[in-house]
Amino acid sequence: MAQTNSIEAKYYVKEKEILIRWAPSNKQLFDLAVKNGYKITRYTLSGATITNSVVLENSLKPFQANDSARWIPLLKAKENAILAVKALYQNENTSNMTVKQKQEQELMFYNLVLLSCNFDPDIAKACGLFFKDDTINNSTIYQYKIEINQAPIALKIVPEIIKIDASKLSENPKLTSFSGSFKNKKVKLKWKAIDHQNDYAGYNIERSSDSITFAKINSSPIILLTSQYEKKKEYIFYNDTFPSLNKKYFYRLRGINHFGEFSNPSNVIAGIGYQALISMPIIDSIKVVQNRKVFIQWRMLDKSENEIPKEYILVRAKKDKGPYLPIYKSKQYSFTDENPESSGYYKIGAITLNNDTLFSYSYLAIITDSIPPAPPVGLKATVDSKGNVALSWDKNPENDIQGYKVFKANSLKEEFVQINNEFAREPKYKDKLNLKTLSKHIYYSVVATDNTYNNSQLSKPIEVKRPDTIAPVAPIITELKIISNGVKISWILSSSTDVKQYVLYRQKENSKTDMKVTEWNAKDSLRSLKDTLLEFGEGYRYKIIVSDEDDNLSVSNYPFIKYETGFRKKITDVSIEVDRTSKLIRLKWNYTEKGLEKFIIYRSKKDEP
Repeated sequence: MAQTNSIEAKYYVKEKEILIRWAPSNKQLFDLAVKNGYKITRYTLSGATITNSVVLENSLKPFQANDSARWIPLLKAKENAILAVKALYQNENTSNMTVKQKQEQELMFYNLVLLSCNFDPDIAKACGLFFKDDTINNSTIYQYKIEINQAPIALKIVPEIIKIDASKLSENPKLTSFSGSFKNKKVKLKWKAIDHQNDYAGYNIERSSDSITFAKINSSPIILLTSQYEKKKEYIFYNDTFPSLNKKYFYRLRGINHFGEFSNPSNVIAGIGYQALISMPIIDSIKVVQNRKVFIQWRMLDKSENEIPKEYILVRAKKDKGPYLPIYKSKQYSFTDENPESSGYYKIGAITLNNDTLFSYSYLAIITDSIPPAPPVGLKATVDSKGNVALSWDKNPENDIQGYKVFKANSLKEEFVQINNEFAREPKYKDKLNLKTLSKHIYYSVVATDNTYNNSQLSKPIEVKRPDTIAPVAPIITELKIISNGVKISWILSSSTDVKQYVLYRQKENSKTDMKVTEWNAKDSLRSLKDTLLEFGEGYRYKIIVSDEDDNLSVSNYPFIKYETGFRKKITDVSIEVDRTSKLIRLKWNYTEKGLEKFIIYRSKKDEP
């Protein structure tokens, strides 16, 4: 890639002055400018029109090598001024160097002097890379042109032209990303420098012991350095060691702009340095007391460090791999666990002043548990028509319950039998009932088992009614008897013990509709009934439907009877007409009864049949 020959400049606007800093794009241009100097021209703008132009510097050059009046005070006051001398005049002995080594050294001094110019306007001025224009008007817009005098056309040098609105004063952005992590005797400071790479050439870190008076702690400005492996580097890190332990220190950050001016301080962070722990905490002794409590005592492996931790934290877990939960925190060195696990692992942690925690190895304490859990309570059950039983009960209050055993019996007089092969881990269980049996009820009970296999007593049993899918025994209609005003129906009731209700139905001979005659509960024990709402000459069928407590149904036999008594209602509406001329008697009558086959007329003479 061809090398670009140009000049890059930055500016800073203040009241009644503009500061300008620039640098050539390579060492060749730098050397050419040292020899020929820079020309600086200022143009006054009105909109896009140039209204005035003035040459501010016709040949701005670095200090001459023999200008001791200017160099000596600068060399005494600025450590990096010697780099400018070496970059400008190469007064090093290079006779024993190869051409390549000489070029590399010259380039190194060149880069170092440009870096020094970023932080110190006096060095930049000595190198001919700084100009202050104090003849400005802060209400004017200017354009500056910076070019190298007598530059060969072949170099194709692009002059730098910058447009500056003098009414807009420059500001140093606030630094707000300053943070730090404190550990032992050191603090690791951090800030996001990439956000201000165009604002600040470097930074100073200041430290204070009283939060009022701050002093710089870095010997040279801190800059964001990147390598070929860190092209996207964003943060600067800086490590500092506390002057004293157990004392609070305050830190803040200042940016250095490209004109050597400092920004306002950043946010302040603070921390305390403390002595690092060399050894680790250990549990010195662990004892089971009366098979009910666990006494734990601890210390640092190096007893001289016992007082260094801010406090100790005791943690416990059911398993060695955890999770561990804190049960005690104090500056003390012992603790009695009044409610231990039957098998518990303990660790002691030492908490430093900066809240770092160093833990010991785990230690096991075992309680020989011979006390069984309390019997489970709150046993409930639901069952559906298919015999699926869902049991549930209250969770036991003990914290070492391993699971539950579920028992079943057909009678309270029988022995309960366990029905689950594995523990029910939760207080619930599902069972399936056999419905092809005459046994109406089933009984359940539950036992709780702890981690040491102590079993509780059986819970209070619960009775579960087995779903009934067997229909009741059908009743039998034993007799249909015609009486003067109807039919008497007699029957034998069902022999089933779970009968709930009976319903008697009647149906006419040529109809398909059942009419309910009556219904009664099983406890009424009705065995016969007179049906008087019948029609003479009509045929009837009767049936009884019986239902049990689970709404299973059975139907009786379905006998038939013809309601025929041999008698009809008396004809009362009869009229007689006598036609004596024709010797006729006409009879007329009304009769509403139906189903008649014929009328029979009787006649008698006086006193004769």
